[in-house]
Amino acid sequence: MRLKIGSLLSMMFLTMAIMTGCTGAAAKTAQEVFDAYNNGDAKKARQIYSEEIQGNEAFDEKLNQAIESIIDNYNEESIDIGSAQEQISHYVDVFGESTCSMDGYENLKVIQSSKAAYEKAKKSDEKEEYAKAYTLYERVSEKDSNYEDAQTRLGELSEILAEQAKQGKADTEQYMQKHESTIKSMQRYYTSPKTSDKSTGNSSSE
Repeated sequence: MRLKIGSLLSMMFLTMAIMTGCTGAAAKTAQEVFDAYNNGDAKKARQIYSEEIQGNEAFDEKLNQAIESIIDNYNEESIDIGSAQEQISHYVDVFGESTCSMDGYENLKVIQSSKAAYEKAKKSDEKEEYAKAYTLYERVSEKDSNYEDAQTRLGELSEILAEQAKQGKADTEQYMQKHESTIKSMQRYYTSPKTSDKSTGNSSSE
């Protein structure tokens, strides 16, 4: 009985060692692919990928990180939409289409649309077209780096719109009727006591 248990344990540890070794080797090979790619040798990168690690999780993880970095750069406006799309397209040209690349294109599309809405919202805001600005700020995605600013302005505009409706401004009254429940919930949120910032011990309100 002890002999059987000992044999089973030995097999288990051997399997674990092999799996760990394979994972480490795959990660190393994935790094070699990206090293070649980043050094401008797309042909070598494609060859290693095709012959050794196509469909490997370690490679997919690195590719996903690379594409997320491109999206972050676009989101923070370090690069424009054309450059972001081109960089992702180059990965597709070298390694083929993947879930990572398709998700990357979709996220770029969402953020691009969101940023366009945010810019239009600011212009309407400057013209004091507050009802229109409110609608546009609502379209700003959580993925957009402008999201927090948009949410803050929505809270401020809810107060402005409520006041204008009281004063009988026709277009604002129509807007308030259409979006009454949303405006009221925003007002409750922004007029409620702010929670403390646990990281600093200070109130989150200025």
